[in-house]
Amino acid sequence: MRRGQLVELEEGLRARVLVPEDPLVYKLIAWRNKDRAPIERLLAVQGNLDWAYVRRWSESYGVLERLRQAWRDADIPEPPAG
Repeated sequence: MRRGQLVELEEGLRARVLVPEDPLVYKLIAWRNKDRAPIERLLAVQGNLDWAYVRRWSESYGVLERLRQAWRDADIPEPPAG
């Protein structure tokens, strides 16, 4: 969770939480039927994701085409690279 985001839960209590890019990549790797709807929802509501990070890790794990398929399935245009 090095990429985790540090949030203050209450005064004096901070915790590191996952950023949405990591679960997205994990779900693309698993690519189970039960992962497809959460992937589409995440794509629909998270317009400001670090797409370079998501693409880099998707390509590294060999699931970049799954990401592209998820964009098509959700009827969301693929964000520009870079």
